[in-house]
Amino acid sequence: MSLAVFDLNGEYFGIYLELVREFTDISQVTPVPCTPDRIVGNMNLRGEIVTLIDIRNVLNMSLNMSGAANYLSQAIVVEVADLVTGIVVDEILDIIYLNVSEIAAVPAALHSANREYLRGTALYGEKMMAILNLQKLLTKGGVVVDEEV
Repeated sequence: MSLAVFDLNGEYFGIYLELVREFTDISQVTPVPCTPDRIVGNMNLRGEIVTLIDIRNVLNMSLNMSGAANYLSQAIVVEVADLVTGIVVDEILDIIYLNVSEIAAVPAALHSANREYLRGTALYGEKMMAILNLQKLLTKGGVVVDEEV
């Protein structure tokens, strides 16, 4: 299986490459009023309006202020079902190919709220990488805003 590896707050995450449409630098972001803090705003990507989201709070992570200079510099544009969105990342690291046997179960010590959004863990370099269940994170993680005023 092929994975896109990225960095969030110094931790490594992987998502299935089949869900990735492209990697992009973030240009001008237009804030969207009256949305949760996980919705960063909209970006014009060659004529297509893409909503940028920050998955840190869904994963119970805070914005690392030492990396604040890199915040809103790169995004991974993903397509899950009919939803196209950009995930804000600190750094896009690599594309790797893993054998299914290299994926370990999610450690029991992880906070239970995070476990449902993870498919497993794998070694990346000398660090452990969490493999995200992006479909579940985007649909059940409270990322999609389905509210009317």
